[in-house]
Amino acid sequence: MLKSQTPAPDTETRLPSHLFYLSSLRRPLVDRAEGIYIWTQDGRRFIDGSSGPMVVN
Repeated sequence: MLKSQTPAPDTETRLPSHLFYLSSLRRPLVDRAEGIYIWTQDGRRFIDGSSGPMVVN
């Protein structure tokens, strides 16, 4: 597993804008994930609600 603290320099230009909410606010960076939960670098915990629908056919 990669543990890079910074994204690749051209990541912003490669992300499809129709898949991500575009905002002038800084996007949260995921620090870790476990089960259905995702934690950001500032300690906030979220439920990964988009992973299931993305893999259902």
